[in-house]
Amino acid sequence: MYAAVLVQRLGHLISFHFDAYPIFPEFSSGSREGIWWLPQSTSDGYVVISNFAARMVKGRLIFTADEGRYATELALAPHQTQRISIRDAVQRAGFKGIQGGIRVEAEADVASVYVAEVLFDESAGFSAIMKVFERDRNLLQQSYTLRAPLIGLATPDPMLAYPTGTILHPNISVRNAADTPVNAAVTVKWRSPKTVGRFPLKLAPLAPEETRLLDLTTLQKDGLPADANWANVAITYSGRPGDLVAIANSYDTTTRYGIQSPFTDSLSFMWKGGMWHVDPQHNTLITTGNAGKKDATVALTLFYGENGIYELPEKTLAPGEQMEVGSLIRNQIPDKKGRVLPPDAMEGSYEIKDLKDTQIGYLYEGKVITYKTFGHATYGCAECCMYGGVG
Repeated sequence: MYAAVLVQRLGHLISFHFDAYPIFPEFSSGSREGIWWLPQSTSDGYVVISNFAARMVKGRLIFTADEGRYATELALAPHQTQRISIRDAVQRAGFKGIQGGIRVEAEADVASVYVAEVLFDESAGFSAIMKVFERDRNLLQQSYTLRAPLIGLATPDPMLAYPTGTILHPNISVRNAADTPVNAAVTVKWRSPKTVGRFPLKLAPLAPEETRLLDLTTLQKDGLPADANWANVAITYSGRPGDLVAIANSYDTTTRYGIQSPFTDSLSFMWKGGMWHVDPQHNTLITTGNAGKKDATVALTLFYGENGIYELPEKTLAPGEQMEVGSLIRNQIPDKKGRVLPPDAMEGSYEIKDLKDTQIGYLYEGKVITYKTFGHATYGCAECCMYGGVG
């Protein structure tokens, strides 16, 4: 089952979505790690911390930056939620930069502590969700790869429907949440309407608690085609999940128009997500990639209405390949059984499945929904599915 909550006021610029996640009791010792980001002097945001347990949970909220760290004690009553202003905390700490780290530690019941981070700027019409990662200290150190499959480059894809002349400034914020330096290898795969390419991105070791900004705009000055619309970025490091956290943002100078792409280390043979949304004001782009070492035969199924099903023909997956839901409806493209999506189908859910590897799988996915009226392009996270206890 997949669940998400959309928070918005119809006809207004700012909106947020919150994905639902299960509670894993085995996550007993660790923290929640994130990145704070205030791109404009008028930007603000909240760290929202909820206690799902039936008893009090105590812990600490820590903000970090180049100047050091700022900590406050937490005491969450059963089922209580607290909201902390990011700008207030940054100003109290005396931080001068526009980004840094966030950590939420709990003395016990860390699995029952839910943390979300939202950003907004009413004057610019900007809003964003900043993904928060779990860092489990009990897990063994090994190699992990974080992937973001839909990072918007300087030249926006026409499907985003931004005003002519809009230029995005893509960047990746990378933070080392570990106690020791972290070495990471970064690979950028780019895609233009006619060509694709890839190249490594040099990244010096990150010091403990360091947050660094990687400016992808410079790449398009160094040979990357000006008409390249999208990048697929992979960051590989050795450590534990959550030791390295990353956020990708691509906005214009006003933050009025832009797009986010979340990083994840999750791979699966099946993903279930919702929702896709297509109407005169919305469009949806779904992409999936193969992180394995062999071909993946992939099936994409769209669900709509009460019982509507649309199954694309199976295909051998090329990493980072895109599928635009809107074109399937507009062009009345038949699925593998000859069915077409009805013109009045405007929203639904979807499933991505590897038909060859049905035990573990090596698929990752990404989805972007663009709201043409306000210039928002928001991401949605699918859930990986388990099969026989493996997921």
